[in-house]
Amino acid sequence: MDSRLQHIAKLSSPKSTDAFYVVVDCGCDHGKVLYWLLKNYENCHAVAIDRSAPSLDKARKLLELFKDRVTFHCADGLTCLGDRAYDTLIISGIGGCNTIDILTVSKVKFARMILSPHRDIELVKQWLKNNNYNCIETTVLCKAKTYTILNAHIK
Repeated sequence: MDSRLQHIAKLSSPKSTDAFYVVVDCGCDHGKVLYWLLKNYENCHAVAIDRSAPSLDKARKLLELFKDRVTFHCADGLTCLGDRAYDTLIISGIGGCNTIDILTVSKVKFARMILSPHRDIELVKQWLKNNNYNCIETTVLCKAKTYTILNAHIK
């Protein structure tokens, strides 16, 4: 797993006090972040979402060992989640405007979101501020490219 995904996984980790922890990876692609979380935290459960069936199949294959702690959805965004509560949301590797669209349409509110948009970062930060989230911004150098990662918590 590259340094960007490693950083996202660490930020998404449950606290030691969490008895049951559910992380949602929207646009999970290969499922590597969820694999790391499920491997390292027995109290972690995951929801893998991707609009690409082939990508979701890659994640399903990688996460086979943890199939009792993962659910999979081939969907575009978070509308497949219903109104259940989740601990953390990960959205990484898409543009900021797409990230905002996904968050705006969703009826689910997350206490913590780890977002890593590839562009329009200032728009995402403004959306977070307008929607009562505090945000800590970090940058990670990975394969000679700098990535911004936003660690947002509800106020």
